[in-house]
Amino acid sequence: MNLEIERKFLLNPHYSFLDVIKNQKRSVKEITQAYIMSNEDANLRVRKENDSYTMCLKQSTMNDMIKREFEFPIPEEQGEELINSTETKFNKVRHSFQLQEGITCDLDVFKDHSIVWIEFEFASKSLAKKFELPEWVGKEITGSKIFNNIAIAKDEL
Repeated sequence: MNLEIERKFLLNPHYSFLDVIKNQKRSVKEITQAYIMSNEDANLRVRKENDSYTMCLKQSTMNDMIKREFEFPIPEEQGEELINSTETKFNKVRHSFQLQEGITCDLDVFKDHSIVWIEFEFASKSLAKKFELPEWVGKEITGSKIFNNIAIAKDEL
């Protein structure tokens, strides 16, 4: 099981996501994410990312920015069946780029919601703590019960 060290932010309202990505060498992924099970401590999701499928178990830790993550590929047929078995799902476009050494930036644009957020994934906890925010980053929502994937999937935002 891997540890995911991540901080999440809203986009600064004075910027558009196009301002952020226009000069970045980035990858773009179409993502459908469906939740099979979720509670306060863990969730089990299926993700279609472009043409590949994964299942992922994420568990909370005592620190909001660190989660345990166990992810593995699954066949397309099983992925589609699981995605179609639940209403708790969403679609987003993810723009990913390397912000600096050890820090990946994922800018998520949710298709059926008027929300964009930014996730920074860090190679270490010390990088996450000393990270200086770019000016296009707004309010931190790491650990938020309101701004999270489950709330989007359940249309609670």
